[in-house]
Amino acid sequence: MYVSENKPQVIVSTYNNFGHIHYLKLNLNIQKKIGNWHPTVSMGLSQPFLKTSFRDETIHHNKAQFYAVADQSFMLPKDYILSAYYYYCNGGAIGLFSIKPYQEFNLSLTKSLFHNRLDMSIAGNDLFHKMKYRENGYLTNIHFKQTEDYRLWNYSISIKYKFNNINKIPWGKCREQ
Repeated sequence: MYVSENKPQVIVSTYNNFGHIHYLKLNLNIQKKIGNWHPTVSMGLSQPFLKTSFRDETIHHNKAQFYAVADQSFMLPKDYILSAYYYYCNGGAIGLFSIKPYQEFNLSLTKSLFHNRLDMSIAGNDLFHKMKYRENGYLTNIHFKQTEDYRLWNYSISIKYKFNNINKIPWGKCREQ
């Protein structure tokens, strides 16, 4: 973003490639089945290394971004599955922008019928309405702030029927066809 030379009251927003942005990225994913509990935990770190200029001052866009995900499923009696999903991000820097922390929590209950051919579920997504991206950037000579509220908060009911249940076909037979 920059102020137009011909019309100083106009701000131009365009894409501009930088020579390079270096990142150090680490990811860890752990899955384990413990009885009727199927936990998955993921964590990651993205450390950018970028310097730019804002009003003749050097700006370092190097705040690390950390995320953690807990995706849990519980196999309940009578073919019910309770699932909980939690995502947290501390914010950090993404390119020229610093992002404030955000999070999401989803919950669902699924019931399988007819030998797993029919699934019925009820779900709640972003139950605490915390999935908002709040961005802050210093670009050339412009201070840019923005909030992106996608309003992902919702409830849903779904019914899914599997016509060709792949689990019923032996592996060798599937490959021969």
